[in-house]
Amino acid sequence: MKDILRELQSLSLKLQRREMTLVDSSVHIKQTINVLTAMKTTGGRSTKKAEQGVSSGFFKDVELTEGRGKINKPCFYESVVATLTKRLPDQRDTLVYAVYPLENASDFRIPS
Repeated sequence: MKDILRELQSLSLKLQRREMTLVDSSVHIKQTINVLTAMKTTGGRSTKKAEQGVSSGFFKDVELTEGRGKINKPCFYESVVATLTKRLPDQRDTLVYAVYPLENASDFRIPS
């Protein structure tokens, strides 16, 4: 879960930048979706450390014991990805794709 929170924090900070554009935000959301989709099968840094701790019976010098039910990791990742995907435009005729050609138009100046 820490890995997902780390990625979502990074996305959030990017989206809060003053110079963020609609097109850039769409790109960053898609990148985060791709990273989380990859993590669903491979896990992240924290997941790998936790799994090593579980296999040894200790995590950060604390003995691990069987507890309550486990989180279904693939289902959890898929749920987060689905939530992010809902926030993206799903058709090519949306505002993001209409604005895309204008992204570099800031260099264009009307002669006076």
